Amino acid sequence: MSEHILLINHDFPPNQGIGGRRWAKLAKGLAKLGYKIHVVNATPIENNKTSPWSADVNHENIFINTIPRTYPTVISHTGNSLWDKLHYRFAIWRLKQTVKGTIYDLSAEWGRYLIPACERICSEFPISRIIATGAPWHMLYELGEWNSANRKLPYIIDFRDPWLNAKNYGMSQLNPKRKAFEVFKQKKTLENATIVLSPYPEILHDLKEFARNNNSSIGQLETLRHFYDEDDFTNIVETTSPNRSENMFTIVYGGDLYQDIHSELLEIVAFFNGTNTLLTPVELQIYTDATVPEFMRGIEGIRIFPTAGKSFYSIAKAADALLILLPKHKSHEFTTKFYDYMPLGKPYIIASQGGIVADFIVGNQMGYLWKSGLHYPWYENLLADSFNFQPSYDISAHSLTAAAKQLTSLFK
Repeated sequence: MSEHILLINHDFPPNQGIGGRRWAKLAKGLAKLGYKIHVVNATPIENNKTSPWSADVNHENIFINTIPRTYPTVISHTGNSLWDKLHYRFAIWRLKQTVKGTIYDLSAEWGRYLIPACERICSEFPISRIIATGAPWHMLYELGEWNSANRKLPYIIDFRDPWLNAKNYGMSQLNPKRKAFEVFKQKKTLENATIVLSPYPEILHDLKEFARNNNSSIGQLETLRHFYDEDDFTNIVETTSPNRSENMFTIVYGGDLYQDIHSELLEIVAFFNGTNTLLTPVELQIYTDATVPEFMRGIEGIRIFPTAGKSFYSIAKAADALLILLPKHKSHEFTTKFYDYMPLGKPYIIASQGGIVADFIVGNQMGYLWKSGLHYPWYENLLADSFNFQPSYDISAHSLTAAAKQLTSLFK
């Protein structure tokens, strides 16, 4: 297979952040199948860590085209100096004058570099289709308009998160005029799309309803779930974590701390502040670069470490259980972490306010709830020596190989 594909992912590696993980992996999966992937990404932010998935995209069939990042870094990575504060205020003021929708979209002004780069790549190579993933969102609109007017190639868009209903990107605070422009952009984007993907069926349902309510067309809707990459688990060193305390039941969490996660974190702290933890010692290790609330620091039994990169798999393999944290607005989302934990063969403990993910984990004997009512089901089973792990769910359908093959089945 020698088909050439244009992929636009603002934070594709070596950019740091989970925004590049999904399509870094899928690009690798497609490259292994023989597709030639021409990526357009943004310049990495100076002094940021390199993406842990950079090695995944080091492939002879993946060609990365990096163009300047246009969003003011003083907003996305605010400093504390007087100059930073003054620069921040000026940058916010300027964006309000020049951007019609949300000013917190990282691609709001990216089009002046993005569209020429895409035009150049399509002129130099026999590109057969375009794939773009959001957030950020504005670029999906600009790409759709450009492609519709010029190239008329199959256009696949991937909604990793909600757009209009997002909790972030300033969407919930928009005035009517700016919100109306975001509505217009989403409408045009969906009309220009050949296929609309998302890892979450709920997002696709909302987009279908949006199109119906706005009397607009929409591309073919397809759920492309998150997945685990088999390559990440081939050489895991099964040794005791250097951070693990002896004779402790160790729970591990790795990754970001979602917005609006405070109530779930308070329930975590409440357990460790309770006297029942003295009966059987428990330790929770959190590996994250996110800002951890002060109320979680200094709690006996909770240890916080920086993100461990790919060495996290070895740490997690040595744990007794793996924690999943989901705020209420994500209680229906089978996040990347849900699938990435699968091959480790460890029980899940999920802290959430119910939802289909929690029901799925318990119903398929993949683990336990952190808290139910006034009880901690996982800990009660641990004390009763009935904490077991007998998952009845076949994980093979959720590998990168399976996801890449599902994606290529949509190519027509």
